[in-house]
Amino acid sequence: MWTLRFGTFLSLLVLPVIALAGIPHTFIQSYDGPSTCLSCHNESSPSPVTIDELVNSIHYQMRSENPNVGIPGAGSHGMLDRACGLRGTNALINYHTSSCGKCHIGKDLPFPDPMTGQPYQAQLDGIDCLICHAEEYDMNNDGIRSSTEVASERVRVGDPDFGEIWHQDRSLEAARTVGGKIKAEQCLRCHEHGLNSCSFKRGAPFTPERDVHAAAGMDCIDCHTVQDHKFARGSRVTDMHGWELPEVEVACANCH
Repeated sequence: MWTLRFGTFLSLLVLPVIALAGIPHTFIQSYDGPSTCLSCHNESSPSPVTIDELVNSIHYQMRSENPNVGIPGAGSHGMLDRACGLRGTNALINYHTSSCGKCHIGKDLPFPDPMTGQPYQAQLDGIDCLICHAEEYDMNNDGIRSSTEVASERVRVGDPDFGEIWHQDRSLEAARTVGGKIKAEQCLRCHEHGLNSCSFKRGAPFTPERDVHAAAGMDCIDCHTVQDHKFARGSRVTDMHGWELPEVEVACANCH
């Protein structure tokens, strides 16, 4: 099992081990990435999370096997290598922090160390929990930051030769808004990006005026159910989108 190094995070308040996923996280005193989350959401927690779940999810891998794609070397496909002409939809070509990297929950492309077959430690430390779980999140938190290992110590620098693009919002303010049900607005940070062009992922804006589900006050996960950080989705038969829970059907008839 892959593990995270815990020497880089600052301590949380000492609390009883409780199911933290359903309560406000205003008790957090500091936030330094996934190691902060895993200090409570560990194997002894009623709401455990393992780093394996995240690394093996589409949101990290940007691809999965698709049983409906029958092409030579079918393998795993998705946003990582989708044969699509839309800009920003082929991570092998377009991966940078202002495009694919803007939403990808990992740091850099998801390829493991070829010697060990495991992710690099920097990839694990770079997983972004808050982009999905925080109710408030600054998607414009771009900037060239100093390349220190501790996120809280990074400062904005003017010369790109002495820093790196760090696009995640790891602020304490964002971390303290974790704890509630994931709302549609949180999913749409990525899944409805770029509405000023043809590059957004849904077919129409998810608004009450355009979508009956939005008008009914529904959230994405009401239909796209989640199991161990894997999401169910409907089938477009032969598309090359990632499809990580093909055994879970998402269909109109489930409700209607």
